[in-house]
Amino acid sequence: LLNRVITVVDGEGKPVEGRVEIDRGETRWRFPPEKAWRAGTHALRVDTILADRAGNSVERPFEVDIVRPVERSILSRVMELPFEVGPR
Repeated sequence: LLNRVITVVDGEGKPVEGRVEIDRGETRWRFPPEKAWRAGTHALRVDTILADRAGNSVERPFEVDIVRPVERSILSRVMELPFEVGPR
């Protein structure tokens, strides 16, 4: 699932080639790129279907809504976290 729902893209929205590494009991995600990082804006894209064992997602972490009913279907959206790579 982690190979499918987490991607790294460059400033133009193109996927960055690399390898996904999972360790520490599936609590750490690492992404060594195939080629050296290029300076500029990049982004980590995470599909909101990703959740921990307790059901917390990146879209609504640790949130329980006691007013709205529980959604019966899984809605998939992508959230994006931009980051900068500086020159070497």
